[in-house]
Amino acid sequence: MALLACAQLAFAQSTKSGPLLRFYEVEGVERGQIRAAMNKLGPKGYHAYTQWFVRYNYTRELQNGRCGVTEVKTSMTGDVLMPRWSNRRGASPDLVARWERYETALRAHEEGHLDTGRELADVLVGELKNVPPAGTCGALDAAVRARFDELLRTYQEKDKDYDRTTGHGRTQGATF
Repeated sequence: MALLACAQLAFAQSTKSGPLLRFYEVEGVERGQIRAAMNKLGPKGYHAYTQWFVRYNYTRELQNGRCGVTEVKTSMTGDVLMPRWSNRRGASPDLVARWERYETALRAHEEGHLDTGRELADVLVGELKNVPPAGTCGALDAAVRARFDELLRTYQEKDKDYDRTTGHGRTQGATF
């Protein structure tokens, strides 16, 4: 049977604090067809992909001739792209069950990526508050940015380690 695939993206609603969950449609009635569609249409060579973004803002104050951080607020947003099997008619019950197990495991894996971004947002509050006061507010701003950049690199590496240790979700059951 010929491979059926649809490249149209469907967008799901995002909650105020939650990630944006998007889907790409895959079709087929056999496992090989569905896998081929995911391999072809999946983002960046994967079946699913998550990006997170952490933002921060802070207030600063001059005290005794030094500029210091007084308050830090952070936010994390995410963008998750997942496959959605759009046409199950004609598929065996075993294949449907296999898909449901896979989809659940894949979502759990992608949620692990979001957790890394959430953790950075949480850690960042204390870390930026602990940036030592500086002689000028410009110097403080540079120090805060440098600390953020350092932590961002650390957590981006943590995200890569997560994929390495889970085999991109395979050890969590995300195999189809």
